[in-house]
Amino acid sequence: MIAVPIVAATASAWWFQYNAMRAAGLAVLLACTVATSLESLGLTFAGLAHKARTGQDSAAPYRIGMWAIVFIAAAVNYRHGSPGTVRTTEGVSLCGCQAAAAGAESGRGCR
Repeated sequence: MIAVPIVAATASAWWFQYNAMRAAGLAVLLACTVATSLESLGLTFAGLAHKARTGQDSAAPYRIGMWAIVFIAAAVNYRHGSPGTVRTTEGVSLCGCQAAAAGAESGRGCR
C-alpha cells in the first residue's frame, strides 16, 4: 500500500526534474539520465537504510545520503517550479512531493 504514494511522488518529481534539465539546455538523453539518477539514488539510499535497520546496523550514513540527494532533487524541483525569487504553490508542492516520497520510503521500516 505504501508503494502507491512513493511511486506517484517519485514519478511526478522525476517529470519535473526532467523538465528542469531540459529547460537548462540538456539533451533529452542527458536530462533523462540526471532525473533518473537523482530519483534512483534517493530510493537506493532509503532501501539501504531500511536494510541496515532490519539487520541491526546503523542506518544513519544511508539516511544522511538519502536526505542529501532528496535536498538536491527538491531544490531542482523548487527552482524549476518557482522561477525567479518568487515562491509559488507549484514550487513548494514539487519540493514537498520529493520530501514526502523520501519520508514515506524512509519511514517504511520504522514500526
